[in-house]
Amino acid sequence: MKLSDRLNDAVESLKKIEELEIDKKVRVKADILSYIAAIFFCIPFVLIFISLIKTNSVIMPSYYVIMALIGVSFICLAPIVVVINIEFLKVSLPDNEELQSIKCKNIYIKELLNPITIIITIVGIVLINLIFWGVI
Repeated sequence: MKLSDRLNDAVESLKKIEELEIDKKVRVKADILSYIAAIFFCIPFVLIFISLIKTNSVIMPSYYVIMALIGVSFICLAPIVVVINIEFLKVSLPDNEELQSIKCKNIYIKELLNPITIIITIVGIVLINLIFWGVI
């Protein structure tokens, strides 16, 4: 399957989810659980990156490699919230065939290539660097 086909499938799947008649309580519960699960999933990465940042100085080249790794890992981990949310909806509504037919892999790829996530990541990395340099 080509990338463009996967992206088109993901856009159609997200439209299906928005058009589904899902109870508001179920949606809110899935949202809350997906954010909690994503936080628990990201905690080890955050702890590793904090320890790496503390051990490296701003003038060391490894610092910039670590910052690049933080950006790449955030871009890769951010779409997991959406995928976990859809999986919680699938578990909550096992009788809904349209929801069960949605492929989360395609939605992950679409969210991974989302330019808004990439821009937010770049701005966040720049702000972190400005804070460590003492500008902010």
